[in-house]
Amino acid sequence: MLHPSYSDLMAKVNSNVEEGEAPVVNSRYSIVLATAKRARQLISGASALTESECPKPLSIAVAELNESKIKILNEEEYEQLERELSIRDQKEEENRRETEEKMRQKELIEKQKLDELEAKVKAEAGEDNYGGYGTAEVFEFDQPAEVENFEDQKTIYSEDN
Repeated sequence: MLHPSYSDLMAKVNSNVEEGEAPVVNSRYSIVLATAKRARQLISGASALTESECPKPLSIAVAELNESKIKILNEEEYEQLERELSIRDQKEEENRRETEEKMRQKELIEKQKLDELEAKVKAEAGEDNYGGYGTAEVFEFDQPAEVENFEDQKTIYSEDN
């Protein structure tokens, strides 16, 4: 026999329902679906909200439901929660984008300041944009001789010096 019983769980889940309102759970089937869904969440890695005598996910889910650690939502509550979560996710995304944009702008400003400072230092030193004095010169280098091994390379370079 299952402890707590289905009727005990149904009474616990429906305990917060005021008179005249529809109960959250109408049948044992709803209890089974809810606990099975929570058990799958536990199997997927969700942390348990209560200690249970039995380490099995379904037993933990039943214990959580019995201790009111989890709540079964009716359709209206579920839709409301979905909307709230969607709004929260949108706000978080907007905040993330704003933060990224601020960081990009800050980086650009810092880069501009560094470029201005570098240009100022070069101007004070009399250097041009090529890093030297006067105009830039283009140098052409001959291709190095092909070397078959490292010892030949030493010899070639020592002869050039």
